[in-house]
Amino acid sequence: MMDRVIFDDSGILVSYIGLTANKKGLNVQLYIENNTRRAVSIDVNEVSVNNFIMDPRFSCDIAAKKRANAAIRFDNDDLEENGIGFIETIEFIINVCDEDTLDDLFNSDVITLNQDDLDPLQIRSNVGYVVDNLISYLQN
Repeated sequence: MMDRVIFDDSGILVSYIGLTANKKGLNVQLYIENNTRRAVSIDVNEVSVNNFIMDPRFSCDIAAKKRANAAIRFDNDDLEENGIGFIETIEFIINVCDEDTLDDLFNSDVITLNQDDLDPLQIRSNVGYVVDNLISYLQN
């Protein structure tokens, strides 16, 4: 999977890097560049996985002209509670605000990561993400 630019507007660039998992959950790995002259805070809104609304952990503060690696984190309990055993789609909106004032600067359109982006073979083998088998996978 090559990095995929999922947002590039107004001096903010966000690329999807891939998926990782650990004992706590699933992570959507992002690379973010702030090419503006102001510090920004980036978060995600209207997040869904397989059309189920989710509330992942994500916030990234980036100084002017800096870069960061960040991850949108989905807890296993939340995924299991919604019966999500295999990731088909992840959708979200990127919100960018001024880090000092917290005033909204702009939002992206809806960003969709589908199976082509998520690489189902990677999810099954490297991430081992099938909720019913996640615990045994992580214990091995």
